Amino acid sequence: MNQDLYSGLKNVTIYDVKENNGLLEVILKSNLSSVSCPACKNPSSSVKQSRIHRLIDKPYSNIPVSLFIIKRQFKCNYSGCQTKSFTEEIEGLKKKHIYTNNFKNFLADLFDHMDYPTLYKHLAKFNLNIPASTISYKLKDEPINFQISLQDVQNAKYIGLDEFSYSKGNSFGVICVNIDKHKIADMVAGGRNQKTAEAAISIFNPATVEACCIDMHHPFKLACYNKFPNAIVVVDKFHVIKLLNEAIKDLMKRILPDICPDYPQQKDFNKTSKWIILTANERLTDFQRTKLPQILALNQKLNTIYEFKEDFRKLYILQNVETARYQLQLWINNAKASDIPELIHVANTYSDWFTNILNYWHHGITNGITEGKVNKIKVFRRKAYHYNNFHALRYKVLKSEQFNFRK
Repeated sequence: MNQDLYSGLKNVTIYDVKENNGLLEVILKSNLSSVSCPACKNPSSSVKQSRIHRLIDKPYSNIPVSLFIIKRQFKCNYSGCQTKSFTEEIEGLKKKHIYTNNFKNFLADLFDHMDYPTLYKHLAKFNLNIPASTISYKLKDEPINFQISLQDVQNAKYIGLDEFSYSKGNSFGVICVNIDKHKIADMVAGGRNQKTAEAAISIFNPATVEACCIDMHHPFKLACYNKFPNAIVVVDKFHVIKLLNEAIKDLMKRILPDICPDYPQQKDFNKTSKWIILTANERLTDFQRTKLPQILALNQKLNTIYEFKEDFRKLYILQNVETARYQLQLWINNAKASDIPELIHVANTYSDWFTNILNYWHHGITNGITEGKVNKIKVFRRKAYHYNNFHALRYKVLKSEQFNFRK
């Protein structure tokens, strides 16, 4: 019998082989004569009892095989040890588990080019009827990915990174875009975490990447620093200003009962006045421009935070990096000195991301193209009434980007 049958296990030998209705049953046992106690580390060779446990290991060729292992329970001979008996541990098999480490690696390899339903059917061919929930649990930290033939998208100077949802619920993935060529480089499912982000941007050549554009999501920043140590990370200006607009919304909710005591008045205020305050000053209509002073006169804090918002937007017009650095730091200091909690929170966040926000004046890139590609994914998803199979969505999107998939 070939040792590849149980290659993931160490220090074991075949004890017995049986045939049961065309299924080959192989029983393994440890070849160690003594085992160390996990508590006191003293060796023991006194076997108290033994039991047969079923194993799930990597399939062996095309032969349906069921693996079993004899696990022995030893007595601890050291009188000062509180552990009277213990079960031996097999190297390559996690304690109290029937799935070997080799099997988990086998699943991860299959997961590179199969989704859950396909993987489930593939394992059934080897008489491994494993529940889909177990497969999902074993692979919960493995990002979904498979290879494609590239059309020079990996040699990017600027890249964009963002998250997207590919099915109903909380099924999120990461999309990376070659900003130079306006092309999606790859899509990887696995959540909005650092591991998935690193799997997505690993498609790029680190020697050519100069800057990465992200939103203010810390795992994305760590992923970019790990994969591209020589590149800088730029925070998308849309998300920077969006954070300030969210603070204005929160302030308006807090002061709304004082401005408009009656509910009908609050509803009318939200419908008309909120969008006038959030809209950029140069985009206001003549009617909105005449009404704006009346709205700001209702509350001093609302007037203050509006002025801060417009002052911050003017920073992006500046051309000189050092001037932008000085003005941005001055804005943050003045915002922290205000008595508006929502504005102070924004200033603290800007202070934490100061270098990455300032990097915009070095390269001037945004995630506008990346956000457009995310909208493209949403269109594909709506047309299909959502995709349960991530690979189907990925294939459709990348095919529209003129990728050629390897056979």
